[in-house]
Amino acid sequence: RSSSRLQWADRASTSGAVPGVWADANTAHTIDTAPRSNANAAGMAARQAPGGRVEPVRGAVNEVDSRFGAGRVDALAPRSRQYVIVPPKEDAIPVKPFAPACERNKGPILEVLRRVFDDAGDVIEIGSGTGQHAVWFAAGLPHLVWRTSDLPENHAGINAWIDEAGLDNVERPLVLDVIRRPWPLTNAEGAFSANTAHIMHWPEVEAMFGGLAEVLSPDARFVLYGPFARNGRHTGASNAAFDRSLRGQDPGMGVRDVRNLERLAASGAMALEETVPMPANNHILVWRKGAEAATRWGSSRSCETRGVRRGGGTMLRGSASAGASPPG
Repeated sequence: RSSSRLQWADRASTSGAVPGVWADANTAHTIDTAPRSNANAAGMAARQAPGGRVEPVRGAVNEVDSRFGAGRVDALAPRSRQYVIVPPKEDAIPVKPFAPACERNKGPILEVLRRVFDDAGDVIEIGSGTGQHAVWFAAGLPHLVWRTSDLPENHAGINAWIDEAGLDNVERPLVLDVIRRPWPLTNAEGAFSANTAHIMHWPEVEAMFGGLAEVLSPDARFVLYGPFARNGRHTGASNAAFDRSLRGQDPGMGVRDVRNLERLAASGAMALEETVPMPANNHILVWRKGAEAATRWGSSRSCETRGVRRGGGTMLRGSASAGASPPG
């Protein structure tokens, strides 16, 4: 069974499983995916079983990063599109999840955050994902408290990064699903989210902006990073291809158009204050709560001198980061 969409199955036993797929029969998971989706599938699988291991079968494209976890696989199936995911034992040492794109883009993003959040006391991150961004930004912004959040299945990885960093200005993750009210916080002086809008379904994007409109302080800023379209057109061929790939996996996902986001923001008294060009056809959109006028895409405020020229992009689903990364 193979498909261009990800398909999950919890195996209570090996009954009905592909011959040869067997690993702790009561806890193993399997995933089928088209060959070109192997890397994303591995990332998503790893977050389904935090601290567990994702193993490609014989003949699979070997794009799985071993840093996703530690566990064991008793046997591998003979098919090239099969993965076996084994959750860790109870005494397993938590292993930090790792997204290469986070390493590429964290520096350029931090350059912007230092300016935008120069007077913020705390920032809530929507969808902290692996936790890499959280500790990097907290270390680079020692004047504020970085508040992490995500769905529960991602908390182990986030906490692993927090534990290693040993910083006193980064908080343990809140359980936050953007669609559920009330949110587990009542006030924030800033907000950040990376590569979430194109993974969330549109009602979830609406819920994210609606929730932020409720909790952000007057004049607070929301920094949204990722690939975006403008006026119905993609900013590059790679973004167009990425958009097709997303919609092929799930029609509810896709690169969002800034003008649609502006309409959402306006309903919550937020306006687009600044756009910052980023590497690999990504942008940072800076939204301001209570701003009276929006600065349009390509205006003088978002000129090249404010841009950053190195980096990439990364991950999420719902409000939890989950393995679909823009190119670069």
